Amino acid sequence: MYILTAICPSSHFCWAIPLRTSTASVVADGLISVFKDSGIPREILTDRGTQFSSKIVKHVCSHFGIHQLKTASYCPQSNGILERFHATLASVIRKSCKLRINWAKQLDLAIFALRNVPHRDHNFTPFELVFGRRIHHVISYLASIWRGDLSGGLDTCTYMADLQDRLEVIRTEMAARTSEAKQSAREKQDHKYLRHFSVGEKVLFRIPGLSNT
Repeated sequence: MYILTAICPSSHFCWAIPLRTSTASVVADGLISVFKDSGIPREILTDRGTQFSSKIVKHVCSHFGIHQLKTASYCPQSNGILERFHATLASVIRKSCKLRINWAKQLDLAIFALRNVPHRDHNFTPFELVFGRRIHHVISYLASIWRGDLSGGLDTCTYMADLQDRLEVIRTEMAARTSEAKQSAREKQDHKYLRHFSVGEKVLFRIPGLSNT
């Protein structure tokens, strides 16, 4: 049993599709299954496995106009977002195995949960970044009843206009919060390697342009 995984690097919206074999044709079908949910991407980043280097997968990418990129050999950091997703997913599968639960049956529930986890940088969930709203589950449904929010729907035009406005606000806020989080992380990293010298302490000073001899 195998799992074909995919993740959007911007929203962190993820997919995990169980496969009985890892042949090129089966992997190609799995990619098409992802595309039917997400739309056709402009480019995809894959590892250098023989399945992704096969003529079948190359034909699928060529047919849909997808630019296929590949990770560096023996360098999982070149696709770090997906590798972190793998670590989380592996943890869920291990726990299912310990509880003697069929992990393949738990896969959809695990993905459902991961799509609803707020990102630590901007506090938006992957589902919210894609669809412009939080996942509607039992608790949110009960809360809607208590608040009286189930009093009829909107017409299509109003709904689409409202959705576009919400997505624009969410993505703008996400970009701002992500930028702040990166700046904070950069400052912490710089502070970690910042050294303070006392007056009179001897130091080495390198003058640009001069040789070391």
